[in-house]
Parts: sequence; structure tokens; C-alpha cells
Amino acid sequence: MYYPSKANGEAGGERAPWLPSYAHAGNWSSFVKLPYHLLGGFSRLFFRGATLRSPTRLPPELVEVEGDSSQLPLIILSHGLASWGNHYSSLCSYLASFGYIVITLDHTDGSATVASLEDGPKQFEVVDESKANIENFKRRRGEQLEQRIRDVSDVWNFVKHYKKGDSDDSIVDEVLSKTGKEEFIVAGHSFGGGTAYACLESPLFEGDSCRAGLLFDPWLDAFKWSSSFKDWKNNQKEKIILTCDKGFISSTDKWRVQLEPISEMDNTVKVRYLGMDHIDVCDVPLMLPISTQPDSWFIENMWECKEFLKRIGMHVNEDVAKDLDEKRADVGKRCNKSYKAPF
Repeated sequence: MYYPSKANGEAGGERAPWLPSYAHAGNWSSFVKLPYHLLGGFSRLFFRGATLRSPTRLPPELVEVEGDSSQLPLIILSHGLASWGNHYSSLCSYLASFGYIVITLDHTDGSATVASLEDGPKQFEVVDESKANIENFKRRRGEQLEQRIRDVSDVWNFVKHYKKGDSDDSIVDEVLSKTGKEEFIVAGHSFGGGTAYACLESPLFEGDSCRAGLLFDPWLDAFKWSSSFKDWKNNQKEKIILTCDKGFISSTDKWRVQLEPISEMDNTVKVRYLGMDHIDVCDVPLMLPISTQPDSWFIENMWECKEFLKRIGMHVNEDVAKDLDEKRADVGKRCNKSYKAPF
């Protein structure tokens, strides 16, 4: 859970650290078929002392919200395949600095590196996209999409029905008591972006409670394999889709075929970055740069989100917005080229 702090825009306080747990990093190894302890040990060695690339300070103290009726808007973020919620700490922190409560979750469909389940440990079916298993692959991904939507719904229902005093944790109690309970914005990256798009039209969310979407390089193929969605191109809710053209997924033909249906979507701001990598909005590239300019892409994405939120009538902290405008202008001077490509 991320929330706007009184330290926003101030020099005081320490920058928040970032370090994945050994289990999270170790399970990355399993995903890329390396020994479990290889990336677990690597994370402890290379991320020691790393800090978030967002205006985040410690100790965090929630901004003052005037009156009981004045509440902060909510964003719920869905992570990608082989990831987890706090792998997007910089992204969530920046969105929170706009004046939002941001909650990210560890999905229970088997796509998270680590997730806590109420009924204890569980074995998940692992599928690949080989020709021999293609139908099984499609079935499994469709099922995962359905579970991911239910996960987001669980978070929303928890927040919506939360009453002051329900938690013994004073910070959780204070933050959730100040969180808006009429509507939320759904966000996500990769498989999480596809999940966010699905939530925009899912019947699990009554009326317009799921108001708008922030989709970071979304993977949408699972819609074709889900029993709940017949036509996923005509969703009418406001959304922004930020795509890129590099990376182990984004550069493949099977990913590029999504560009055409995205180009046909209504009520959608569509941005495509040339040179950006698929994982440049995640924490690891920002901590240990492995692409051309991860910090620059991050600022570009945050600026577009800021403009989108303002366009649909949402509030954005003026000081943070001004600072972001200045950072984006600096990015443009240093790079001296256009990043965007038309759909």
C-alpha cells in the first residue's frame, strides 16, 4: 500500500530503500530456468543500498485530508507474469505522490513469484507455449485471467467495506479510512495490463466503480482464451495504453499483432514508445539499468499518466505535477529526439 506523504517535494527524510526478498528473487531463477539460489544471492549483493526512483521518503506520514467526506482516490495495480506487487514500488510511489492511495497485490493465480494464500501452500500448473502444449497453454492463461480479476475484486471489496478501527495497524487504519470507496482506477503492466483492461468491463465491478485504466504495455491475448469475454475491443471506459517496441516479449510478432486492435479502441489515449523496453516501468531496470534510458522512460510514462488523470477530471498534486513537467523537459533536452510512434 502506497500513499501520499507530507514529505512529498521536501528534501527532508531518507529515500525509501528497495530490496526484493530472497524468495522473490529465487523464484525468478525458476522462471528463467536457473538455480534457485543464483538470483536470490544476486539480489542481496547488487541491490544492497538501492533506493526508489520516485519522490519517496521515510518516515512516511499521510497527508492531511480535510473532513470526513474528503477522501483520496484509489488505484489498484496488477503485476505481470513472474512478478509481484512490490516490483512496481517506484511506479506505485509516483502515482501515490499525485495524491492517490495505491494498492498493489500478489496475484493468487500462480503468476506471482510469491503469494500468500489463505488455505496454505499450493502447487500450480506450469505451462509453456510449445506446439505440443498450445491448447493447454491457452486454457491455463484464460483461467489465470479470470482469477486475476477476482483478486482485484477482493481488494476492492475489502477497501469498499472497510470501517475505521477494522485494523489493529494504525497506519493501515488511517490510510484506508481516508480512501475513496465509490470508485477506483485500475492499473497494470504486461499480464497485469490485460487484467486491468478486463476489470474495466467485468461484471464483478458494479456500475462505474471501476472508473478508468492505466495500462502499461498490456498483454491482451488471454482475452481470446477466457470464457468471460467475447469482444474485448469495444470497452467504452476511459483508459490510457502505453506500449513499447523492445524487450523479450515486445519485439515479437505475436505481441505486435495487438497493436491493431488497440488502435481501434474507443475512449483510449494510445502512446507507443520507440526504444523503450517492456520492463522499464519495473523496479529492477531502474535499480540496475539494463536498457538504454530506463529513468527517462519512467518519467515519460508518469508524465503521460499525469496528463491522462487530469484530462478525465481527476486531481493531481500541483507541486508534483510541476516537478514532473520539469523532469520531462530535462529528459527531452538530454535525449533530443521523439520517442513516440503513431498507432
